[in-house]
Amino acid sequence: MESRLPKIKSIVKQTANWVIRIMGSLILLFLVWYAMRTLQYMLPVAGHEDLVEIPDSVIRNLAAAALILLLYAVLTAVEKKAGDKIAIWCKRIAVTLGMLWQGIAGLCWVLAVDRVPSADQASVIGAAIDFIQGDYGTLAPDHYCGLYAHQLGPAAMEEMLFRILGEADYHVIQIVFVLLNVAGIYCIYGILKEVSGRLAVVAMGTLLAGSCMASVFYTSWVYGEIPWVFCSLFSAWMLVRYIKYGKTGSLVGIVTALTLGTLLRKNTLVLVVAYCMVGAVRIFSKWDRRLLISLVLALALPLLCYQGIYKMYEMRSGMEHSRGLPTSAYLYLGMEEIGGRYGWYYSDCWAQYYATDCNTEQSDQIYREMMQERMQAMKAQPGYLRGFYQGKLLSQWNVPTYQSLYFNFNHGDVYHEKLAALEDRLSGDLFDSVVRMADRLQFIIYLGCLFYFIFCVRKDSEITQHLLAVAVIGGFLFSIFWEAKARYMYAYYMMMFPLAALGYGEIIRLAEKYCFFRKKKI
Repeated sequence: MESRLPKIKSIVKQTANWVIRIMGSLILLFLVWYAMRTLQYMLPVAGHEDLVEIPDSVIRNLAAAALILLLYAVLTAVEKKAGDKIAIWCKRIAVTLGMLWQGIAGLCWVLAVDRVPSADQASVIGAAIDFIQGDYGTLAPDHYCGLYAHQLGPAAMEEMLFRILGEADYHVIQIVFVLLNVAGIYCIYGILKEVSGRLAVVAMGTLLAGSCMASVFYTSWVYGEIPWVFCSLFSAWMLVRYIKYGKTGSLVGIVTALTLGTLLRKNTLVLVVAYCMVGAVRIFSKWDRRLLISLVLALALPLLCYQGIYKMYEMRSGMEHSRGLPTSAYLYLGMEEIGGRYGWYYSDCWAQYYATDCNTEQSDQIYREMMQERMQAMKAQPGYLRGFYQGKLLSQWNVPTYQSLYFNFNHGDVYHEKLAALEDRLSGDLFDSVVRMADRLQFIIYLGCLFYFIFCVRKDSEITQHLLAVAVIGGFLFSIFWEAKARYMYAYYMMMFPLAALGYGEIIRLAEKYCFFRKKKI
């Protein structure tokens, strides 16, 4: 048996890599095919989340990807001729430019005008302020934190921040988000530097990530998207460093980031599961006690923290913790179609929960029965099931701005008139240009990510390097079943940037090996 163990370990590792490669390639083929031919956008006006689909330019998308490959080839040639010292400085300049753009553009976005929180972010901030004032009405089963029990995580974190600051100032959070965006670019730099180190990969990866306008627009969204992105990128960087250098501090960083990320945005659990999956394969292939402990802590700490928060507010308010909406309610919402909108939120979608006097168990049973009826109705219509889920996926993944302007265009007081006038134009006469630029970038990233799954995920590759790839696959599968919203996909899109950078780099490496850069034999 012992003689067979190395072979079994090898088979498990190879199988895991093949599963990642096949699933990722199929998902990205789907996304690339439609992103090349169509795009969807949401007008930045108050009201319903109505998406508009229009044809895209195949030629311009392919030309943009060809330009990226050309720049990779040029930087590869520069690295060969210039030497290591110049290559190092070029990498530093690239990451500095990416960080500077995100920092300056983000600060301009949040400081030119007062972008007052609305919708979910306003409800979470309002809950935090109420808790400070001793008002716990929001914990009632028919109020916000009672209805959405998971929102107690970010509400508790914001309450703690406001108590430290001495005032409830959401502007501080917006500035922190700008800094997290800047730090996220550095995390991408760290990932690419450790995994590849090549000038073209590091420079192009950080510059492309720095050019993402959705990140700039989301800095004013006082919610969990930006922290979710940062914690994901930071965790991936620390995991690569742990495998390479074996330092325990990297694992501490991962567990801390995953715990904070989950408290601020519970969707981070997708990354937690991905971490546990790649970590488990790594441990089976090569025993690592410290990595195993970190997996257990990464799973246990977020859940224990949530339970502690629930208990804390129970004790402070004297109210029993409300479990809120059952999971089946979100799953049913993800199956519903209202006015050609597949799985998207609509005004009376929680009617069954309210009809049971906000009873979680009773409403759960009702939603489960409704799910069965809905599935039978969908199956009864030939071709409808395929069309429904295709439409649902594209309405989330084929929206280049990821609703970033839709949620963040509105503002109150103007602090810098000229800057504010320019920013208003981004949701006005420049909106089409913003969408088109974001569309080209999205296609470039999707195509590069496809290259990553096809060429970088090999049967013998280090499984932990694919943490973000597994998270993207998990996010795609999650988006099939859960409530639909393009905003939810923004974090997975940002996880694709280092993958795409490595994918294009591998294409150039293969070209260098087999075609264009091969030296002629004399």
